[in-house]
Amino acid sequence: MTARDREIVRWIGRLRMATAGEVAERFGLGRAVSYARLNGLVRLSLLEHARIFHASPGVYLATRVGLASVDLALPPSRVDLRTYEHDLELSTLVVELEREFGAERIATEREMRAADTPVGQAPVEQPRFAVPLAGARAAEIAAVEATADGPAQVRAWVSMQARRNPRVASLARTLDQSRHGDDPATAAWRDRTANRMRRATAVVQRLRREGRVHRSWTTAQAATLVWELVSFRAWDAS
Repeated sequence: MTARDREIVRWIGRLRMATAGEVAERFGLGRAVSYARLNGLVRLSLLEHARIFHASPGVYLATRVGLASVDLALPPSRVDLRTYEHDLELSTLVVELEREFGAERIATEREMRAADTPVGQAPVEQPRFAVPLAGARAAEIAAVEATADGPAQVRAWVSMQARRNPRVASLARTLDQSRHGDDPATAAWRDRTANRMRRATAVVQRLRREGRVHRSWTTAQAATLVWELVSFRAWDAS
């Protein structure tokens, strides 16, 4: 088994499952090469292949042997029809997050659940964060906070969003489209919009302290306006 093979087994093991297309995208492989590597790992009993729906691509899962070979202390995952689409969407989400933040900074849902759940107990709540708030992201937020006044903070925030939105566009569109029929996607969308509303409220409160918000506007109304102006949908429609 090559070093790349180990990387593939480990990446799939950290997820519940992945398609050959997702593996090809994640590791920069051609489809034919991806299938050849994956089928070789199946023959070595490091991965297993499952085709659930005739018209859909099959999925690959790490076996117990495969998990042990890459030192992953996680149980083998199994295909669950109740969460099948969700599990595949999570794999695509991890690819997007790794592209934006770097693979070394991403924790998968399986890893977060394992870290948050005592041995022998069922998880009691949904994991909340896939990426630690550190590095460049934290520096950007600190720069927004350090602006001289309210208008400068608005400009800095809009500038930060304009830089970030192209990097997360495909992920944001996926969440927006799937959130109405998928509870985890709904939770993720609400978490992101709630964070942005908290930021908008803080900005408006600063503007009000500086006497820059007309008395006819409540803080909630002004914050909603700011939130709408810097929303992903407003950027995406421009």
